[in-house]
Amino acid sequence: LINKKGFIEYKDEDAKAPFLFNPETKQYISYDNEWSVANKCDYVLKNKLGGVMFWEYNSDKRGYLLNQITKSFK
Repeated sequence: LINKKGFIEYKDEDAKAPFLFNPETKQYISYDNEWSVANKCDYVLKNKLGGVMFWEYNSDKRGYLLNQITKSFK
């Protein structure tokens, strides 16, 4: 949906997460990408937490997010 159907991609630097917004329809979509997953993994490592989890990764057909998690913890 990025740059399609009127959606524009933004980065929330405070939340370290991307989102899409369509100013015409006022629709808002939040999601994770490699950048946000890397930031979450950095937070886990920095704070010596036990690990990460996710509900599902069915939409990550090419494994970009799972690969980023693996890369972050190597």
